[in-house]
Amino acid sequence: MNNLLHKYLEPIALSGIFLLSLGARMLYYFLSDRISRDSFGYVEYAELLYKSNWNWSTVYTESLMKKLPPLLTIVLTAGAEVGIGAKTSGILFCMICGSLLPLGVYLCSRNIFKKRIYAYFAALLIIFHPYSIEVSANILREAPYHCFFVLSLAAAIYAINTGKRRFWILFGGLTGLAVLTRREGLEPLIIFFVWNIIVLIKNEQPFKKRLAQVIKDSVIVVFSFCLITMPIWLFIRCSTDSTWSLFPFMNKILEQWK
Repeated sequence: MNNLLHKYLEPIALSGIFLLSLGARMLYYFLSDRISRDSFGYVEYAELLYKSNWNWSTVYTESLMKKLPPLLTIVLTAGAEVGIGAKTSGILFCMICGSLLPLGVYLCSRNIFKKRIYAYFAALLIIFHPYSIEVSANILREAPYHCFFVLSLAAAIYAINTGKRRFWILFGGLTGLAVLTRREGLEPLIIFFVWNIIVLIKNEQPFKKRLAQVIKDSVIVVFSFCLITMPIWLFIRCSTDSTWSLFPFMNKILEQWK
C-alpha cells in the first residue's frame, strides 16, 4: 500500500498544484471581468495580422511591435484563425502558462530540498501570489515568460541530477520559447554556459572526459534552442521591418545580409 501511494503521490501532487493554480486564476478573471490596456493592444495586433492573412509587414509598421518577440502574437493570431478568437486564445494561453509556473517551482524545489513539504510550500506561494495571478489572467508576456524560464531551470536541474540528455533537449527548447516571449529568456542559456565552465574547472573526472561531456551537452542545448527560435526569427527579420533579435549583435549581421 505504501509503495503504491509513493508511486502515485507525485502525479497526484502535480495535478493538484496545476488545478488549484488554474482555479485561482480563473476565479480572478471572472471576478475582475476585465483585461489590461496592454492586453487589448496585443489582441488588436493579432486581429490585424489575421485580417491581413498573416502578412507580418502590416503589423510591424507599428514601432512598438518592431521590438517585441513574436510568440504571443502568433498564439493570438492562431486562435483567431481556428475560430476561438484572439482574446480567448490569449487568455487561455496565459492562464495555462501561469498555472504551469507553480509546477516548475515545485520541480525545482523538489530537487533542491530534501523534504517534499518545502516544495509544496514554494508552489503554494506562487499559486496565490497576487502578481502571478494578475498577469496570468491578462494577455501579457510575463506569464509565459515566467513559465518557460522556470520550467527550463527545472529541466536543467533534472539533467544535472540524472545525467539524462533528453532533459538538456527540453532545456534548450524551453529556453527558446522563453526568448520568443521576452529577450530576458536568454538568461537560462547564460547560466548553462557558466555551469559548464564550473564543470570544466571543478569536476574530478579527467579533463578530456569533462570536455567531451560539456561539448555534447552544449551541442544538444544549442541545437534544440535554434530549432525553436531560428526559423521564426529569420522569417520575421527578413520579411518585415522588425528590429527584434535573439542576440543584440545579430541586427548588425542581418543588416549587411539583407
